[in-house]
Amino acid sequence: MVRILLRLIVVLGVLLATWPAFAAGVLTPAANPPDNNGLYDYRNTIALQEEFISGTAVTGSIGALGWTAAGGTISQAAPETNHPGILRRATSAVINTVALLRNISSNNAFVGGAAQNYQFRWIVRLNQTDADTKLRVGITEYCTADPCAYGMYFEKLGTDTNWTCVTRTSSVETKTDSSAAANTSWHTFHVIRSPSQADFYLDGALVCSNTTNLPGPTVQLLLDLLLINTAAADKTVDVDYADFVYSLSR
Repeated sequence: MVRILLRLIVVLGVLLATWPAFAAGVLTPAANPPDNNGLYDYRNTIALQEEFISGTAVTGSIGALGWTAAGGTISQAAPETNHPGILRRATSAVINTVALLRNISSNNAFVGGAAQNYQFRWIVRLNQTDADTKLRVGITEYCTADPCAYGMYFEKLGTDTNWTCVTRTSSVETKTDSSAAANTSWHTFHVIRSPSQADFYLDGALVCSNTTNLPGPTVQLLLDLLLINTAAADKTVDVDYADFVYSLSR
């Protein structure tokens, strides 16, 4: 009898919680929460997250997402405090080597769509900041050009002493000085895209807001990191984390 009463109380509580939604003729996410098998609500979000703890240093098997790497060499570095999984990309000593890291290997990337509401984040350490080292970290189209025609990323080129914030469309770009020094420390690079602008955050601080040359709603984009040496010397970058969050309705 006690068990029956408890079950009735639980059922009554559920009915009371969801009644407004039923009365309105809709069932909202609050009234109909997703199952507990995922880390996010699949009906309004896509979330990719990579810690680079699992997998191997072989392209297609890197991390949990099976990242693609091309050019130079790749290895798993020893973990550090607060950086449990570290992937190292190196150019080798062959001049003008493009060492890239991408979350997919073909052009089936995500499309921004009309809403253009998404964000991405990388935690990266560039190990050389000399004039012979170039780095781009963010999202781009799938391409083999240097640079791609479309993208949004933080950049350090040649004699740059600061990180710059780049939005690029049809090979025309807006490049804004972040006023933050490009150095060899760990940094969190975070970009939030809205319909009208891209906000660039470095270690949690807003450093740029670009409103021009934003990739359009039909451009296919992917998480992308490119390290390039412009001299015959090995350059390296360490990658600790990457994520991508995209809003949708389905």
